[in-house]
Amino acid sequence: MNDILEWLVTAEDSRQQAKVKHLMRDIIAIVFFAELANATEWIEIYLFAAAHEEPLRKYLELPNGIPSHDTIQRVFAMVSPKYLQEFRSRWNGIMSGGMGEKIKKILSLDGKTQRGNGNEEQKANHIVSAVDKAHGAVETREYWQTDDVAWLQQGKAWAGLASIVMTQNTITRGGDTVTEVRYFISSLPLNVEEAARAIRGHWMVESYHWHLDVTFREDANHTLDKAAAYNLNIIKKMAINTLRLVDVGIARISMKNKRYLISMNFRRYLDTLMAL
Repeated sequence: MNDILEWLVTAEDSRQQAKVKHLMRDIIAIVFFAELANATEWIEIYLFAAAHEEPLRKYLELPNGIPSHDTIQRVFAMVSPKYLQEFRSRWNGIMSGGMGEKIKKILSLDGKTQRGNGNEEQKANHIVSAVDKAHGAVETREYWQTDDVAWLQQGKAWAGLASIVMTQNTITRGGDTVTEVRYFISSLPLNVEEAARAIRGHWMVESYHWHLDVTFREDANHTLDKAAAYNLNIIKKMAINTLRLVDVGIARISMKNKRYLISMNFRRYLDTLMAL
């Protein structure tokens, strides 16, 4: 993470530099670390930073100490959302590129055509399976897709309907197995690999929204400044990706409890975070 924090020096700061007491890159980093450590409101972010100024100085400059919560919010709102999106993209790239040992989920894709059920009148089923191994559980995801949609009586109500996709998720943990089947209508043509990617992306978006609402209490944050609120959303999504990877030494711990644990001993977990 050191490399990505050093990149924050490139943040464009429109303030009069002679009057600047608190560096923009320090403020961005403070907000990011605070979100990891269960701080959501601006006053919470300030209190977090004030309580952990000493360990933060190991990685941040903080030339004039910790800025007030008003200063943190005001300066954070001045950061270009485009710049923060680039910051997030670089961070995600570091997390996914060349960091295989640190990725806690192992995803393997296997495509197979059921040639036995194909003939001149119908295409063979094509199945894609994905196997995830995480927290002592094995999850197998299987995807089937068909473009035989003419039989759907309500099909005309769905403009662009081209296929139906079925997913079957089988989760095995400690000898217990649970299976869930879901169906999706889609405008995608017959290409089960592409359909599987689209569904996984849909689940990822759903996961983001759930964590933003439940884990990060985003709806409880009443930031009226639209730029600041938008930037917070970007940082929260970065924090979600980071929390998925960081090992706090407890198996099968929720993301909410990871944040709480980090907040209880930030000095200890800061070095773990920086080692990602």
